[in-house]
Amino acid sequence: MKSSWIRIGLPSLLVLFLASSLARAQQMYLMTRLGFSPTSPTINGANGINNNGDVVGYDSAINGAYLLHNGVVSSLGMTSASGVAISITGHVALRSWGPDLHSYLFTPGRRIWFNPFTDLGTLGGTGGLNNTGQTVALGMNDNRTIVGQSTVSTTPQTWHAFSWSAGHMTDLGALSPGGTSSANAINNPGQIVGDSFGTDGIDRAFTMVNGVMTDLDPATHNYDSTAVAINDNGQIVVVSNLVWQVVPVGRFGFKIMAFPGPTYYTQIYSNGVFTNIGSLSYTGDIWGYSINSAGDVVGAAVDSTINRSHAFLYHAGTMTELDDVVTNLSGWRVSIATRINDLGEIACWVRNNTTNELQAAILTPILD
Repeated sequence: MKSSWIRIGLPSLLVLFLASSLARAQQMYLMTRLGFSPTSPTINGANGINNNGDVVGYDSAINGAYLLHNGVVSSLGMTSASGVAISITGHVALRSWGPDLHSYLFTPGRRIWFNPFTDLGTLGGTGGLNNTGQTVALGMNDNRTIVGQSTVSTTPQTWHAFSWSAGHMTDLGALSPGGTSSANAINNPGQIVGDSFGTDGIDRAFTMVNGVMTDLDPATHNYDSTAVAINDNGQIVVVSNLVWQVVPVGRFGFKIMAFPGPTYYTQIYSNGVFTNIGSLSYTGDIWGYSINSAGDVVGAAVDSTINRSHAFLYHAGTMTELDDVVTNLSGWRVSIATRINDLGEIACWVRNNTTNELQAAILTPILD
């Protein structure tokens, strides 16, 4: 009986050991909720995080932009505005929906008699204070180059991607004549990614290097895509709805053609190759939002049956639902993961299971 137990039991013990080892190998996180009113309903956004762990976003309790620095949340001093991105030096890109509908660069450490906010201006068009046009900042690198979209014309109102650096705004144009565009992210080497919407009604992901805008998939055009993030290694997060379908040709022939599908999914584009990051066990869209230097991607998977989003982390070829790896999540769920830095810290939105309240939070890896 004893020898028989050993022969049967060792494989079982081995399975248990491997399962335990895998559990220990999975990265776990601690959640810290942010905001000026953490015990009452308030809507907060966590839109940017740098490699110091500083976070910027919007807090409805102050109706303005906030900064998390050294564990302390403070107002950036601009209402009806949100922090979009923060550099390693603490400079912040902000967008405003106040009277001017412009965007700004916040410079830390300026003495009180200097205005810390620099207006980026616009490319033209109408809207905002004195009808001077609108600008929406969407990203910034550590060199304080800001990208986004701005109005360029009056009738019809047209938006183009821009880059702004040292007081000068540059119109990045569009992929096709008459089209619109948006620059969504920029890495430290200066590569810009975004999307350009053509007069044919198709939205196309692009990359821009040395002033040249290029469609990421020029050979296959008939689907929608947008490039939302890029790391310093040039890996790009692309969200698209591409599906391939068999189309009859003549009486007996067929060909495979690209079409826009019913749902969106996320890929990593690198050196001309698209890699699908996969999905969770839900049937809706997969939206990636950010990528760090290790190639880790965070975002949200949508459960279309109940219209609920579930934050995920894609790491080393595997997608993990963040609810499963946060140790102190009781009473909350991670709804959307918006940014990840090179330390593995994740800026996100969490939702209260009882009150449905949304708050900004940061997930910090637990070190062994």
